[in-house]
Parts: sequence; C-alpha cells; structure tokens
Amino acid sequence: MADSTMPRPKSGNDGVVNLKLPADWLDEAQALADEMSKPGVSLTRADALRLVIRRGLDAYHAEGKRGRK
Repeated sequence: MADSTMPRPKSGNDGVVNLKLPADWLDEAQALADEMSKPGVSLTRADALRLVIRRGLDAYHAEGKRGRK
C-alpha cells in the first residue's frame, strides 16, 4: 500500500476471510476509518482492519519472531 491512509488497490490474488469480532473492536475500526477518511475518500471499517492487520504483521516480523514468506 503506497499511502497507508488510502484504500488498497484490487488484486486478483485477494482472498476472503470471515471473522466474528467483538462489537468494541468493530466500533474501534469504524472510528479509525472515520478518522482516516479524507474529503472525497471514505475508508471503510474493512479498510481500517486491513491497515491495522498489515501494521501488526509488520511489527511482529520486525520483532524477529518470524520471517516473511
């Protein structure tokens, strides 16, 4: 993602994951999406979740816990 505040481009390699998440996590994701949205570019809750997952994975790898595939 070139600009971490912009929605990610579509890819033919995308997969779908269904998760049941606590309501407070979804509320946080919505608040983050609202905070990061700019005029003309609305981020969704899913965009916000993708962003924090990517950042979390990057942080996990940076700690040396596991190498990237």
